[in-house]
This record gives sequence, C-alpha cells and structure tokens, in this order.
Amino acid sequence: MNYADMGFKPFKICDTHVHIISPVKVEESQKTFGEIMDYFGYSRLGIMAVTTECGHNDCDHTDNLKAFYVKDGLNRNGQDRCFVYANPLYHLDGTDSADYYLSEVKELYRMGADGFKFLDGKPNMRKKINRRLDDPIYDKMYAFFEEEGLPVKMHIADPRRFWGPREKMGEYELKSGWWYGDGSCPSFEELHEEVYGILRKFPHLKFCTAHCFFLGDDIDGLTEFMENWENTSFDLTPATINFVEFSKKPDEWRTFFQKYSKRIFYGTDTYNTTLSGEMEKYERWSAPSLIRRMLEYPTDKTFTLRDDTFVPLGLDDATLSDIYSENHKRMHPHAKALDCELIAFRAKEMLTDVKARRIPCPSEEVYAIEEHNMQSVIKRFSSDELQ
Repeated sequence: MNYADMGFKPFKICDTHVHIISPVKVEESQKTFGEIMDYFGYSRLGIMAVTTECGHNDCDHTDNLKAFYVKDGLNRNGQDRCFVYANPLYHLDGTDSADYYLSEVKELYRMGADGFKFLDGKPNMRKKINRRLDDPIYDKMYAFFEEEGLPVKMHIADPRRFWGPREKMGEYELKSGWWYGDGSCPSFEELHEEVYGILRKFPHLKFCTAHCFFLGDDIDGLTEFMENWENTSFDLTPATINFVEFSKKPDEWRTFFQKYSKRIFYGTDTYNTTLSGEMEKYERWSAPSLIRRMLEYPTDKTFTLRDDTFVPLGLDDATLSDIYSENHKRMHPHAKALDCELIAFRAKEMLTDVKARRIPCPSEEVYAIEEHNMQSVIKRFSSDELQ
C-alpha cells in the first residue's frame, strides 16, 4: 500500500471484522485474505463467521469450519495472524433450547473459537428469531461467555433511516429487505434496550457492538453505553452514515475517541472476494480508505466519497495505536489452539449433509463448491481418507 500517496501512517493494523461470504473454494478465501493482509499491512485478521440467514445472504452452515481452515492456514509457523469469532447455528424451527445454545458454543470454543459473533440484533434476523435478545433462553450461553471471559460481537439495529419513509431507501437496501418502516420489526430503540437487558443480567460480559452501535448521531447515547458497563466496546466497521455524523461534530467525537480509545476496534466488513489486480481501485474507495482518512487526516483535510463529504478527526498516534492493533492484542494475546480432530469430525458430518442436500445452498454449483470445501477441511485437519 502506498502510505505516502494516501497520506497514511505506517501502523500495523488488525482488521477485526471480515467475513467468508462469497461462495468460493476455501483455498481461494485463504489466499485472498493473505493478499489483503499483505497489501494493507495488517498484522491480524478477525473472521466473523455467519451461519444463519441475515437478509442479504443465504445461510451458510459450513462457515465456522471454513473460518477455522483459514485461521489454520494464516497461523502456520506459530503466528497469531488470524482469529475466529464463531457463530452458533440457529435452526429457527422451535427445536432450539437453552441447553442447545450452551452445548453449541462450548463445542465451537473447544474447536478453536476466539470469541463469538451474532447477527441476532439485525432487524430482519431478530424478526425471524421472534425472540428478544435478552430472552432467558440465552442466559446459560451468556453466563458461559461471562465466566470464561469470552468476547461477543453483535450486530445491533441498522441506520435509523431504515425505519423511515420507504421512498428514501436505495434499491439495494430495499432488495436486501432492510426497510423496517412497516412495523413488523422491533424499533431502533427496542433493539438497543434489549442489549441493555443482556448487560443488566451479565454486567461483566465482554460485549462489542459492530458498526458503532449505529449511534454516530448520538454521542450521548454511545457515551452512556460505554460508561454504564466497563467491558463494552464497539468497532468502526462502516455504515458510512456513522462517519457522516462524526463529521458534523469532529471536535466532540475526537475527545470521545481519545477518552475511550482502549475500547474501540478497527474493522472493515471485507469479504473473501478476490481482489488480485484491483488493489489500487479497492484502496481508494473502500472501507479501509474511508476509516483511515477519517481517523488520521487533520480536520482541515476534508474529502468526498461518492456523494458524502467528510471532516476527519485527526486523532493522535496513541489513540490510533489502540484502535488499530493494541486493543485486539490486549483482548487476544494469542490465537486459541484448534482442535483438529473435532473440526475434522464435524466436517465429515457436514460433508454428508451437503451431499444429501440436507443443508440449504442456492444452487448446484454452490453445493459442489461446499463439497470441495468440506473435503479440504477434512484433508487439512485429518489423516483419514476422504469418504
């Protein structure tokens, strides 16, 4: 990456929020993330697994296993480069229970999960589950997280305007099912209150909310979230609207970022999409460029991205170091070891389910890719011959 050209400082960075979403061979996902790390100077990568449908992607029952494959590949030779936040599989058919959730997360932790990712607070996902985020059915699971000191990252709500007039929504947003103005989903405020319900029961839970809690327009609300619970944090993964709102009060937000610098994480929402030959293009319009310009540029160096104008925060080096890497190192001094035998065992089961078409995939082409992926996971983690 051309730091001088972009005006960025040569920090090592941990991107704490990437996904394996594109249906490609797992070897390609590993290669792509390695290229991204090398190009952007990332020292660490945090894969957020997603197994259950969230409204803009088909559910992917194989995602945890693919994430463990990439983690193993990037962490060869004893390196702590890749970390996985696993996502427990919800069946959404009435069979899930408190004991099931607890057993699921315990097994994923044994497999090698460094933390846990949830999309439960995404409005359309919350609608599908049809259960409050602080429902007692989750208490055993959250008690386990709190007791073990395991971090949880959860998507909560969406931009406020998604509850507004339908005609002001974009075509992609509508196609993705992100308009909630018909009253069928919980409100923005209800979703936040359900999070507070979790934290009242589990006040020491290491709870990180993605996308700035979508409170870029409410510095008082985000301050209250940080002040009321000592282990709460958030990541800077866009929605772009948060950065637009930061630009309206750059001095206030600079003070906020400096005060809470040890509880803010860098993240981009990058997918496992091949970027070979397109890095220069990606560098200039993407989330990494937006976030770094917003954090590093001085306030008088405004910039425009698409139709929005941004006023940077001009953060000091100590604050940037916390956000870019030190917070993640404090949270995760080392990557958790992988249980190869258990991963291979579950991959064999999943391969059987894929072959029998017992798990959903959008096409026969994707079924073929997932068969290959589970075979690759088995080969990586087991010496047994493939079945």
